[in-house]
Amino acid sequence: MVSCTSNEEKRKKDVGYWKYVDGHHYGDCLIFDENTSLRNDTIFQNQKPFALLVKFKENSIANHKILVLRNLESKKLSRYVGK
Repeated sequence: MVSCTSNEEKRKKDVGYWKYVDGHHYGDCLIFDENTSLRNDTIFQNQKPFALLVKFKENSIANHKILVLRNLESKKLSRYVGK
């Protein structure tokens, strides 16, 4: 599990949106806004926790950012790529 500092949280939120790649499906896109937020290692939607941030990968050469999430109920993993 990943615990984010405020600088890491900012880098994740600076992405315009996160596009679904594979695994558990939360929707085609995740957008951190007033309804969906990241606090430490937990993602909330409408103030309810729904996923844990397991890994944040950043590849500066390919300019890719990837979130690996774990669903709180099913424990299934999913991946989203920053766009």
